[in-house]
Amino acid sequence: MLQLQHGIRNGVRQFLRILNVRARRGSRGLDVHMRAADSSDDDSGDEDETVTEASDGEPSRNFDVHESSKHQYLFKPNHASEEVDMGATMWLQPGKEHTVPVISLDLVVLPGQMVPMQIQNAISRSIVQRAIDSRSYLGLLPVVPGEANMRRERYGILLQVNKYVSDGLTMKVHAIGRQRFRVISFENEASRMSFSSSMARVEVLNETTREPLLQAICPHNTWNLPEKKGPISFSYWAARNIPMTLSAKYEHLVEDEANLRIVSLLNLIDQMTDLVCRGCGLLICSVRDIVNMNSEGTSSHFVNSGWEFTSRRFNPAKFYGITRKAVVPRKADADQEEHL
Repeated sequence: MLQLQHGIRNGVRQFLRILNVRARRGSRGLDVHMRAADSSDDDSGDEDETVTEASDGEPSRNFDVHESSKHQYLFKPNHASEEVDMGATMWLQPGKEHTVPVISLDLVVLPGQMVPMQIQNAISRSIVQRAIDSRSYLGLLPVVPGEANMRRERYGILLQVNKYVSDGLTMKVHAIGRQRFRVISFENEASRMSFSSSMARVEVLNETTREPLLQAICPHNTWNLPEKKGPISFSYWAARNIPMTLSAKYEHLVEDEANLRIVSLLNLIDQMTDLVCRGCGLLICSVRDIVNMNSEGTSSHFVNSGWEFTSRRFNPAKFYGITRKAVVPRKADADQEEHL
């Protein structure tokens, strides 16, 4: 047990070290690009400098990655959204059974993850509206290839709807993942076979982590110290930010043990050197070339058909946008790594 705990702690440290190194490399690359752009503007003279300024003379500023995580593009000014007041964040007792409305989507959401949705199916819209009207959680059941075996248990996550707008044809929803659950039974068993929406009886799952064995002999007053979020929140944060297949993310959602989830993620990050095309395997870029435009991380959940950036004040001025579902991670060959 002690060796396992020691190995997990070392693994987490290595995990964070790799992320920090790659983040610094990416930041340095972006800074170099920015300095090069700034120096080229300086050399071009005053006439060129005015091009990078807005009409009111304000200088360019960095893109706010926190603003994009609010998904305000879902709620245009001419379609006022409605806030959903659920009071204090509900927390259901793990191990207890509850009946909740559920919908099925080809999407895996993890606890703590913000998720935007556009729902056009009439049945799914009515299910979501039922959850909103009753101020209850909405269950999301991922539709994952290979998980359609009727003898296998189905798992999902409870979503808390924060904001929504509906025009009668499309419902736009902003929600956050809260707690995992296991399906006990469906109100309509045909829903199990068709992956359609329904009411379901679910069991809320417990989050577990293996505590160090020596923690039992700690002085009593140490237990009164404020606790940090710990390995459970860290494991979900890492799973949200590491590129992986839908099936792999679903396995991390199903896993009850945070320590085992971290070990699995550590193995994944060891292979996260390059990103290649999912279809043909063509090398797209190195992970060091990635600039994340969202503070919540990339979710592989694509809800809008494209973007049109009209502001000329933000840096970087140009970048490529690639959906998470279009690429998969791959470890570079040994001879390629020598040149990186």
